Amino acid sequence: AVHRVTDVLNKHLLETAHCSLFEFPAIQSEALWQKSGRLEKFGSDIFRFDDQRGKATVLAPTHEITAADLFSKLITHRDQLPVRISQTQLNFRDETRPRGGWLRTRQFTMQDSYTADISAEEASKGYELVKEAYIRTFADLRLPVRVVEQTDTGAIGGDGSHEFHCPAALGDDTITDPDGAIHKSLECAHIFKLGDSYSQPMGAFVEAEDGTNVPRYMCSFGLGIERTVAAYAETYLPRSLSKAKVD
Repeated sequence: AVHRVTDVLNKHLLETAHCSLFEFPAIQSEALWQKSGRLEKFGSDIFRFDDQRGKATVLAPTHEITAADLFSKLITHRDQLPVRISQTQLNFRDETRPRGGWLRTRQFTMQDSYTADISAEEASKGYELVKEAYIRTFADLRLPVRVVEQTDTGAIGGDGSHEFHCPAALGDDTITDPDGAIHKSLECAHIFKLGDSYSQPMGAFVEAEDGTNVPRYMCSFGLGIERTVAAYAETYLPRSLSKAKVD
């Protein structure tokens, strides 16, 4: 089931959003997080340790920072933009309330996509393409996912975001119907318009047409692989069991 979700997702990310496949390291320097200003925002959720040389190190809870660092080193001219990369990678978070097997765990598989553009207008085009790839993925998986716009971007930050929720009795989130009815749900994916909140501190600038250096406009996208499998099981397994005959 995990491989099925990943295969369907990668298909739509390639065909719809034209994402290239990539993979960031799960073990990262704490100095990178200090430079970005995000270390304290994540607080105790980050696993931190010293390696055998005494270098402060973290297990990555997400990869926006390494994406911005990569863009700052490899993208030197506006003609190289836009950039859209995707990875499926283990993330690590020291959750205060791990529960439910695949629902909220300290180690989990995420599909992450990151984009870099010359402006907010251009970034919005890529944002909509990746959002559409997610929508098509959930449609292919026959999951009744609802897209909900959010203004609070939490520890990730940025200028706005959308969440993808699947109605589920075991969920720890909620969604509201147009008629006002409230249902429990599982958040399967979350996408963000990051703006320059990562590219600015990481020095990810590019020369604009007028000759000035401007920070790249970034977006990030994350879909929980195990969460999506759990949502599928919650949607279809109870129905299958209710139809089964027990001798």
